[in-house]
Amino acid sequence: RFLASQAIMLAFQGMPGIYFHSLLGSRNWTVGVEQTGRARTINREKLDDARLRAELDDPATLRYHIFHGYRDLIRIRTAERAFHPNATQAVLDVGEAIFGLRRTSLDGTQRIVALHNVSGAAQFVSLDAADLGGIPSGRIYDLIGAIDYLWLDGLNLELSPYQVLWLKVE
Repeated sequence: RFLASQAIMLAFQGMPGIYFHSLLGSRNWTVGVEQTGRARTINREKLDDARLRAELDDPATLRYHIFHGYRDLIRIRTAERAFHPNATQAVLDVGEAIFGLRRTSLDGTQRIVALHNVSGAAQFVSLDAADLGGIPSGRIYDLIGAIDYLWLDGLNLELSPYQVLWLKVE
């Protein structure tokens, strides 16, 4: 769920603001709030370097999964022209449980359709040529899952709970 929420933020036009503790998958630090009596302390935990490094290296930890997943999303975003901060965006009407966004590169040659399942249930999505930027058929590549799709006059997909697809339209 958390990475899906951050993927939405990263898909938006502009420069994303990434909070350090979000990048590391930190939880609310309620002990700190109790110690200081200040609500802002909830996200001000001081981290132990050795423990943090160990958690980032251990695939069994939440920090590992959040950090590596977040890092992969950032790498994808910075590599694609359609995610340029000034590239255009259009919100897609693809259902209540799916947040859809189409980004188009400044030169108009690249489109990415970002689909984010914001529910705890599988969701079906139907995309038409207009959703895909007016292109009636072609190839779509999911930048996150490394899966190719071919479509003709639309595409039907199933997204798992909180799944994110960033579909590069070619």
